[in-house]
Amino acid sequence: MHNSDIPVLLDLQIIHRTILENIYEFTTTSDLTPCLRHSKLDLTSYNQTSICEVVPVCIETIQHFQNIDFSTIVFEAEGVDYFQTVTLPDDFMIGTGSSAYQIEGAWDADNKGASIWDYYFHTKNFITSNPADLLKQPQKRKFPMYHKGTDLHALDAIRGYSFINGDIACDSYNKLDEDIDNLVELGVNTYRFSISWPRVLPNGDDRAINYAGVEYYEKLIQKLKDNKIKPVVTMYHWDLPVSLQELGGWANPNIIEYFKNYAEFLFKTFGSQVELWSTINEPRFVALAYGNEGMAPSVGEMFNGISEYMVIRNLLLAHAAVYRLYEKHYAESQKGEISICFDTAAYYPKNPKLAADLKAVEKTFDFSLGIFTQPLVDGTFPKSILESIKKTDKYDNISMKRIFEFTEEEKKDLIKSYDFIAFNYYDSYIVEAMTETDYRQEAYLLNKDLGVKLSPNAENLQATFEGFTQVINWLVNNVENPKLFIAENGIPEQPNVDQSDLKIKYHRGILTELNDALNRKGIVSGHLWIRWNGQVDILANCLVYMQWTSTTQKDPVPRSHHLSSSKHFSKQNHCHLSNLRNNITIGKCFTLKGFKNCQYIHSCHFPLKLKNTKYLLVWYITVCSFIKSGVPQTDIPTNNYSIIALFADDTAIMVTDDSEYNMIIQQLISNYSTTFPTRRNTGKSKLTFEAEAVDIFQTVSLPDNFMLGTGSSAYQIEGAWNADNKAPSIWDHYFHTKNFLVSNPGDLLTKAQKKKFPIYHKGTDLHALDAIRGYSFLNGDIACDSYNKLDEDIKNLVELGVNTYRFSISWPRVLPFGDDRTVNNLGVQYYKKLIKKLKDNKITPVVTIYHWDLPVSLQELGGWANSIIIEYFTNYSDFLFKTFGADVKLWTTINEPRFVAMAYGNEGMAPSVGETFNGIAEYLVIRNLLLAHAKAYRLYEKDYAPSQKGEISICFDTAAYFPQNPELEADKNAVDKAYDFMLGVFTQPLVNGTFPQSLLDSIAKTNKEEKITKHIKRIVEFTEEEKTDLKKSYDFIAFNYYDSFKVQAMTEADFKEEVCLLNKDLGVILSPNSENLKETFEGFTQVINWLVNHVDNPKLFIAENGISEKPNEDGSALKIEYHHGILTELDKALKEGVVITGYCVWSFMDSLEWTSGYFSKLFGIYAVDFNNPKRPRSKKKSFDFFKTVFTKKTLPALESKK
Repeated sequence: MHNSDIPVLLDLQIIHRTILENIYEFTTTSDLTPCLRHSKLDLTSYNQTSICEVVPVCIETIQHFQNIDFSTIVFEAEGVDYFQTVTLPDDFMIGTGSSAYQIEGAWDADNKGASIWDYYFHTKNFITSNPADLLKQPQKRKFPMYHKGTDLHALDAIRGYSFINGDIACDSYNKLDEDIDNLVELGVNTYRFSISWPRVLPNGDDRAINYAGVEYYEKLIQKLKDNKIKPVVTMYHWDLPVSLQELGGWANPNIIEYFKNYAEFLFKTFGSQVELWSTINEPRFVALAYGNEGMAPSVGEMFNGISEYMVIRNLLLAHAAVYRLYEKHYAESQKGEISICFDTAAYYPKNPKLAADLKAVEKTFDFSLGIFTQPLVDGTFPKSILESIKKTDKYDNISMKRIFEFTEEEKKDLIKSYDFIAFNYYDSYIVEAMTETDYRQEAYLLNKDLGVKLSPNAENLQATFEGFTQVINWLVNNVENPKLFIAENGIPEQPNVDQSDLKIKYHRGILTELNDALNRKGIVSGHLWIRWNGQVDILANCLVYMQWTSTTQKDPVPRSHHLSSSKHFSKQNHCHLSNLRNNITIGKCFTLKGFKNCQYIHSCHFPLKLKNTKYLLVWYITVCSFIKSGVPQTDIPTNNYSIIALFADDTAIMVTDDSEYNMIIQQLISNYSTTFPTRRNTGKSKLTFEAEAVDIFQTVSLPDNFMLGTGSSAYQIEGAWNADNKAPSIWDHYFHTKNFLVSNPGDLLTKAQKKKFPIYHKGTDLHALDAIRGYSFLNGDIACDSYNKLDEDIKNLVELGVNTYRFSISWPRVLPFGDDRTVNNLGVQYYKKLIKKLKDNKITPVVTIYHWDLPVSLQELGGWANSIIIEYFTNYSDFLFKTFGADVKLWTTINEPRFVAMAYGNEGMAPSVGETFNGIAEYLVIRNLLLAHAKAYRLYEKDYAPSQKGEISICFDTAAYFPQNPELEADKNAVDKAYDFMLGVFTQPLVNGTFPQSLLDSIAKTNKEEKITKHIKRIVEFTEEEKTDLKKSYDFIAFNYYDSFKVQAMTEADFKEEVCLLNKDLGVILSPNSENLKETFEGFTQVINWLVNHVDNPKLFIAENGISEKPNEDGSALKIEYHHGILTELDKALKEGVVITGYCVWSFMDSLEWTSGYFSKLFGIYAVDFNNPKRPRSKKKSFDFFKTVFTKKTLPALESKK
């Protein structure tokens, strides 16, 4: 055979692969013999020259060559190094990488904010129904035993355990110089790292900048450049500020604005020194973390197949927004490039001859990679994904929309929003199409959508090598003109096992494939040896390695060891490798079956240390009896007149004619007692009585069909918080956990006595921690126990004489996870029984769809701050209309939406988002609440109203506002502004689809004063389509009224000193005015007039009205006087032609007044003994008064003060 007859390419491939699999190091001829044992090439006829032509990529120098038998070649080689055969371009970027959370540590140092991974590791495993459970059940918990470097002060029952977290990790935040030295010694020309979002912007946006964190990255970048190492910066590598997760994190479209704000801060701060950016690392895993509990933020499986698509959409739009921002404002001056970094894998059909398996490979690429790349090419999701989702929805009867395609405007941003494509590659999988049986048995929506079974193929290195090329080819074929950057590639090693040979073999194979790709296309721009300093893998939802490991030294070694791990890498990069360290992984908190694989170059020990009267004229004295006793009828007794005069200023009733005065007094002193109804500001006080001796309150007479009753809400009275498959609400979560979150659970003991635990009720039978034994914890676990006392409650309502009962349905009791895929029939039966018993007793049910008790699962997605809640609320409302609509004619969608919104800007109400987003989150929530109400209204209007004949409203909280100084124009204007902010923000969108102009102007002023960036848009106006839904989306207006406030305009000094954005927007100082009953009564009429003037033709329903009593005091007289005054104003409005259909007293019984507890504010007509586990009810002294009102629709006489 002559040289020209040699099939060089085939022979080269055979020998190449053989040496790849078999040569590690050799110094004798016999060492090479096995390397060709699989070769089918007859080399016996080759001469030395021909062999050199065949294997030039494998052999550096041939010293000896001799003819050999078939399949055997014998020669000696000197200086053989396989990697010398892979020649990369001089400007090729080659190096290593890391991510912030995995190596930096210093989790709370220098004002760094907490990330979702800090929160996950510190709290997620330790949230219990009651904190005492940590003592009660510690032995039942499986605590991870990974590393001992945290020195936790553990609870006694679990002492000796340590808990995994990234508090210290590799401590790179404090070892920057050492890390730079190691990179230099390693010889890299590129270092890829991520910036910790919460380290530079602790609360998520540039309103609060942590300059110490900024300085760390400035120093890192400068030192890299000083050493001719190119920084490749990842903006987001999974460590979201925990504050943003409170709004739903990546599941909330609002994250796009925050990510854009963060990215612009990075461009401004570091852009002149950074030429390569990747926006988001492995977005697929970011999305998957919202459908399982194995990764932060650990949203859970209830949203598997739903939230992932939300997150993917938001991730892509966030990336595109940042790309366009850079393109427009920074690219020209900074000359940088931007990509997004995908995770990839190779896929092989289980049966290459089976068409279904071949198609499954294509589908897997679509679901794992195409779902991200195709939107960047043409702005659409792969058709196979849309069809699969549609199939699953049909099969599982899913009514909610699970994936939203992009608008035309969004498509423009997405298409070609990349300068290069960065990707990570590790291993390969075997793919098999699901059978119909597999499909039916699959529980997870996402897996059903995929329709494919995946099996790991990591041990098949040959397939993994070829798969690397497969991925490159897929990207070349599916992305337009891609310039590629391999951002991560590596293979894990087992702990305490030297697997250097395996590691070298793996990278040999990958680099050979990379070299082939370069020679073919020239499109690969860089390759990073990922997992520098022992960085643990972030795969398979497992924490794979956190044990101490020994340090590999750089001591000189014999020549025969040139291919050992450290020396090989050092040689490749022209210097020795220094001591690098393992770092914390991102993944599942613990592994039950031993350690998983880890991947690293070098490793070292972790540190061993760890790194928040006037006397009150209430009408106790209301009866003035004038008894004729030896006094002529024509005269007025001086002493009795004095009594009248005492109260005259505050007790005025209109008089028709002063000439009637003597006659009236004569009637008064004819043994007839009457009651003064109220205090009125009439200027000149006058007393008026009928000529005949009649009770003046007989003049308050309500229509026969007027709805009179009382009300309650589910969470405040039901209890049974986890009975009969009910799921937790945000209030269950709030009371069970929010007060007890600690950095480490041991703090519950060490800091218990420093905490102020509320002493509320004794109805929970907690086994308290020793340090706080004797305390009880406030919650609604039992409340009034109405879930178990339905018959008794119905009996009490009947005895009270109401014709109306307003109550709410607990969303998590009927739909535990928020939508109708899972229905709790036991909860449904409770409400069916309640409604039936009400109707059997001629009591009209008025049903509130939402009274603050959101399923906690929905809060994981951001709750009312996430626009997806609109879909969930519509789904929930639809379920209620279908289930109860035939028996319910009056619905209110949302109770007091203002308070729902306020809870997203403070920590005093569930979900306790906190003050970080004060003045931002509230407007998000208000918008979503209104749109959710409108969607539910339109749904009922279209599908149910014609048959069920019901009516729908939304229920607002209201109050009256009086100027602090009635003569000051600014204070009078402040009253108008207060109404706009407290009530108009909800009513005006229902009238014309817009927010009040005063509100928009105030927000613009605050933004300017506070220099709030344009990317954080605090209020978003409604689209035309949304306006159409909103306008006149009510059949009546329901409102709650309690008290009044004094209003004073803010001065400029007040404005500057105010720290809360929402208060700045309001620009008004409010002072409680509840003790001024006269103005509170007048204010009731003021509110009615405001609604009449600002809402088109409103039919009104007073859903809540009441006054609280103090514990251990008889407040009946005050309670009766209050309702006297309100009902008198109501009667007056009716007589003036205002359409009011009903009035409900708050409340039916004493109940949990949210964070005020059980013994602070008592509104009930019935008292409840919360110290008794049986929760007995009893009538209060005011019972007879209310019964008279409810049954006779008139007001009874007031009693005199004793």
